[in-house]
Amino acid sequence: SSDSCSTVPLRVVLTDAGAVMPRRATAGSVGYDLATCEDRTVEAFDTAIIRTGLRVMLRRAPMVG
Repeated sequence: SSDSCSTVPLRVVLTDAGAVMPRRATAGSVGYDLATCEDRTVEAFDTAIIRTGLRVMLRRAPMVG
């Protein structure tokens, strides 16, 4: 069912000395907060690529159905 929730294992590796492991900021959080390892300002309506210093590896989940 499209309403069912599943989990996919992640492996997170810190690749920069300033990197911070993703974390849930509050007990009710449904996602993880990411931090940047750069001191940078992005103006409103602007686009930027900002490093997190993370490498995230997903293990392919088996497909059923």
